[in-house]
Amino acid sequence: MQRVIDKSQFALDNSVLDVELQSISLEFSNLISPIQGLVVSTGNFQPGMNITAADTIVEVVNPDSLYFEVTADQTEVTKIQKAMQGILVLDAYTEEDITGTITHIDFSPKTNESGTVYGVELEFNNSSNQNLRYRLGMTGDVEFILNSKENALSVPSEFVKK
Repeated sequence: MQRVIDKSQFALDNSVLDVELQSISLEFSNLISPIQGLVVSTGNFQPGMNITAADTIVEVVNPDSLYFEVTADQTEVTKIQKAMQGILVLDAYTEEDITGTITHIDFSPKTNESGTVYGVELEFNNSSNQNLRYRLGMTGDVEFILNSKENALSVPSEFVKK
């Protein structure tokens, strides 16, 4: 009788340990980042693999921190400045104008480019919920208003006789 009780207690202990191990396994299976964002790349590992923080590279992107990187030629970079407004048209959304503000202009030119070009960061002025539409690597064109005059009359040059 004692042997049956011991065997039942042993089976119960093993079942309790199995439940605790499953709970711990589930707790440690979550990927947590110290920054807000979406996990866009997890490297080359699969569920069930044992990984460590030292050899794991995970790419996390916060959609609210997206910006558009512009390359400005050396003749153009002298005409723009921080806090200047620009109108961005992404190739994926040609019907939509996106306003942005220059937040950074590189001091040194970019390497591996044809010609001398400088990196310019254009931060989106749109609300954060729109940023889920934009993706990394999207391309487009930006236009900046370099000079404007208030209350000025503009006439095409072909209509001016004298």
